[in-house]
Amino acid sequence: ADKAIDVAFEISGTAAGLAAAIASVRRGGTVVQVGNLPGGQIPVAANAVMAKEINLNGTFRFGAEFNEAVDLIVSGDIDVLKLVTAERPLSSAYDAFRLAADRAQSVKVVLTAD
Repeated sequence: ADKAIDVAFEISGTAAGLAAAIASVRRGGTVVQVGNLPGGQIPVAANAVMAKEINLNGTFRFGAEFNEAVDLIVSGDIDVLKLVTAERPLSSAYDAFRLAADRAQSVKVVLTAD
């Protein structure tokens, strides 16, 4: 059975995430790129966009909802600290960045003062 989806939102901000979103949608599906990708040129599966007749839309993630998100965090209605999967001292920054890059092991890694 075809497990392709109608709409994919790419929110990781990575070229690999965009490629996965393009691959996951059905023919005629939509990929929404939310926020920023890395600066400069990145590879995009343009032939897949064309052949699958995908709608590729961009949106910037910080509009009016930014203030609402801050209010929800300040009020305690949303606990963003639940996203922190590890803390590492600044002296271990290299290892912390390696851990943060491994999405199988971490969501957010916080650097703390030594």
